[in-house]
Amino acid sequence: MANSLILKITNLMQDGAFKELILKRGGMTFVTKIAGQAVAFLLYVLLARYLGIKDYGYYMLAWTWVQLMLIPGKAGFDTAATKFLPTYAARQDWASYQGFLHWGTLAVLIKSIMTAFIGCVAVWWISKFQSHIPVAAFWLIFALLPVITFMIFYQTALRAAGQAFTGQFAEVFMRPFIQLCLVSIVLLLAIRPSAFIGALSLAVAFGCSLIWLLWQGRKKFRSVIPKEMKEK
Repeated sequence: MANSLILKITNLMQDGAFKELILKRGGMTFVTKIAGQAVAFLLYVLLARYLGIKDYGYYMLAWTWVQLMLIPGKAGFDTAATKFLPTYAARQDWASYQGFLHWGTLAVLIKSIMTAFIGCVAVWWISKFQSHIPVAAFWLIFALLPVITFMIFYQTALRAAGQAFTGQFAEVFMRPFIQLCLVSIVLLLAIRPSAFIGALSLAVAFGCSLIWLLWQGRKKFRSVIPKEMKEK
């Protein structure tokens, strides 16, 4: 069995079309990640310069809590997508494929909305004892949790469908790039810095990225799922 597997891999690597596909997709993915990391670095430098120590600290505290709340918000469905979707596609079990996408989306949205609500209530309660906390900024960033969890699940599903570039571009590059542009404009306009402005730039960037992801994702999934299944 091991020899058969090695033989199959060797034959694939000798296939010119396969090597071209790997180099093309792998190259695009690598470049996107490198560019995204560079943009993210510039974004954090600019945010720190614009917001100042206090407001940037609040912004990063809220963002860090969102990263923690992603764990219960995703409910493991992003990991499950990488296992089940390729299996369903290989078996051509498109009913289960679409069912997983539908119910997985519903599950992560419900879980993330509940988690975000608990986070907002916690911030409201803490603000009674710590009046200096920018509640509106925390609420706005926490309210993005359903959007973020949905994007993670949707992008994972796209990568599981073989759409590696579309399955990472919005999160890795587009969102930080849009936010970098927004913060640059705000800095040039000399708008008074606050944690809420930073949160607002994050919300707009995620909103634009989500629209692009849905637009591109629908087209990519149409190319994966047979036409007769989509009409049912």
